[in-house]
Order: sequence, then structure tokens, then C-alpha cells
Amino acid sequence: MAAEADALADRIEAHVPAEPPPRFGPGGPDIEGPPITHKRAPFDYVTGICNPAAVPVEMVVDMDSDPPKTRGRAVFTTVYEGPPGCVHGAAIASAFDMVFTSACSTRNASGPTMMLSVRYRRPTLLDVETVFEGWVEAFDGTITEVKGHALQDGQVTALAEGVFRHLDRETLNRLAQRG
Repeated sequence: MAAEADALADRIEAHVPAEPPPRFGPGGPDIEGPPITHKRAPFDYVTGICNPAAVPVEMVVDMDSDPPKTRGRAVFTTVYEGPPGCVHGAAIASAFDMVFTSACSTRNASGPTMMLSVRYRRPTLLDVETVFEGWVEAFDGTITEVKGHALQDGQVTALAEGVFRHLDRETLNRLAQRG
């Protein structure tokens, strides 16, 4: 078995890039338009494609809806299990946080989360597609209020609200350079 493991490691090593992937996708942190986070931040804790523990949420932005909405779709497996057969509340909250962050960008109101509140209305089941939707309710130039819900088979499983502190692009880029 050790020889087989060594041979497999050799095969995998041939596909490892000489340089690690960059922390930020094309255009770096200073990228225009609504974020599709898994492309912009490949190591993101929640949706990064280079993070094996990332929540499996694929996001799209609908700028034509009124208000513009971010939709995230996920099928949670047992890796994200909380109560038997159900998604752990932390995975649901993490998905809302990223969907809301993307929704903030539709109003050029991006920044860190100040408050996130999730009300779990019914169990969110494993292995069933979950659709998260988020939209900006209010933005005063400094504080962004966002609302949203999670749906499975057309049923609301969770409602959420968030408050975000807007940071200008210069401040965001300065923070990105610190790491």
C-alpha cells in the first residue's frame, strides 16, 4: 500500500503548479462589478475553489431584477451535516454572508459584515438543492442593510438580515495588501 500511495503522490505532483495560485483572481482585489467570489478569492473560507472546506455555493447576480439580487445555489452533503439529515446552521449562515456580500456589491456598497441574523424556519435538508437569495434593502453611503431567504423546493427554510459597513475601494485594496 505504501508503494501505491507513493506512486499516486508522484502522479498528483505532476499537476501541482510551480507557484501557488494567487490570493485573488484576475484583476486582483480591485475588480469591477458584482463579485462571483469563488473566482475572485480562490482561498475564501466560504466559497473558495482552492479551499476544500468551502461551502459549495455557486453564485450569480441578477442586475435586471428590482432590486438586483444575488442567488446562490448549493447541494449540501454530509460534510455540512448538523442535526441528522440536515444542514448545519453555521454552513447556512456562511452561505448567507457570502450571498449578502455579493448583493452589497450590486450597489457599490461592499465591506465587512457588522451583523448577520438568521432565523431558521424549518430544517434545511442535506442532498436537496438550496437556493439563497439576497438583496440590498437600504444603503446610506456608510451602512448597508441586506435581506434574504433560503429555499428548498419552493419552501422557505431560513430568513436572514445583515448589516455591512461600506469601505471604499482604496481601503479594501489596502486591507488586501496586508496579507
